[in-house]
Amino acid sequence: MPGKRLSVTFGSRALGGYAMGAARPLAGAARFAASAVGQAAVVPHVAEHDLGAAAYAIKAVRASVPRAESDVAGRAELIVRLRCLSARNPRP
Repeated sequence: MPGKRLSVTFGSRALGGYAMGAARPLAGAARFAASAVGQAAVVPHVAEHDLGAAAYAIKAVRASVPRAESDVAGRAELIVRLRCLSARNPRP
């Protein structure tokens, strides 16, 4: 049903916008986590937002640990995200 798909797409865009707006007054890991949620919510609208969600998730992980551990935590999160992306888009 084209009408139903359209409402899901634009509904996700609105929800993503609300999540991104809610992130603005926050700081640190909470802001990045809320931004990741906002980006993930709009994936049905524009599929490439999955990369934005992954980037904000990595920032959230890095911001949630002490500075000395942030590089290691960021790399670990990146490895998990890359594995998810490669599982979703296997090479021929």
